[in-house]
Amino acid sequence: MLAQAGKAMLSKPPDGGDAAGGEEEGVYIEDGNSVKPTKEGLDIIEKHLSGDMQADYNDAMIERIKNILKERGELTGPDAEFYRHEIEETRLMNQGMDYDTAHGAALDKYGVTEFDLYHPDVIESMPEWFGSPWFDYWGISH
Repeated sequence: MLAQAGKAMLSKPPDGGDAAGGEEEGVYIEDGNSVKPTKEGLDIIEKHLSGDMQADYNDAMIERIKNILKERGELTGPDAEFYRHEIEETRLMNQGMDYDTAHGAALDKYGVTEFDLYHPDVIESMPEWFGSPWFDYWGISH
């Protein structure tokens, strides 16, 4: 079931513990409803989403994160969800999981859907990559 449009909230891991890739690993710090990313974490995501995983919409999210880091240093909403998801997906794939399994497990871990991972501005700017369900989810006219 999809969450309410535009209401993607940062969630704690279902087990109540620290998120994989958390503060002790130096890739992010959770602070209430925000994530404080690190350069190391961003480097992990950029490497993970290069080569065969490169896509314009992922590049746009990475640029958003870089800009947010310069402005305020913390991520919320879909920016935070994207960052945490990609860190967890990378961790799982490094343990030998295939992409589809790791992607689904990372979504499940944080209780989000694919719709929660991309900011409405990215969706609006790249309608060729996002269909009507994405626009409907976020309440965006198209």
